[in-house]
Amino acid sequence: MQAPAIKTAVPKRRYTIGSFSAVLLGDVESDDARRYRYIFAVVADGDARPSLFVTCELERQNSLVRTIGSEGEQIVDVEISCRDIDAFADLAIGLVQTALGLLDQAPVRLM
Repeated sequence: MQAPAIKTAVPKRRYTIGSFSAVLLGDVESDDARRYRYIFAVVADGDARPSLFVTCELERQNSLVRTIGSEGEQIVDVEISCRDIDAFADLAIGLVQTALGLLDQAPVRLM
């Protein structure tokens, strides 16, 4: 898995979804060529590093949503503005629930 090379970021929201913790990061500066608006990083309880990322990247005029995990990278075909944190958070939670088989687990926002 090629995780985002985050230099600095500001936690905007925190969640628990079943036995996973998640943080939505904003104001992201990274060492990769991608321009991240938001990164949703998911960590399994007991792990030190995220096992799944959902990113919202700025590409020219459009936004690009990508999942990055042990299965590789996948671009998600959605129309979303990376400027709307609520829309991205809802999309990222849904993608995580589907990818990790957590559809029966309600997300709880902590921050």
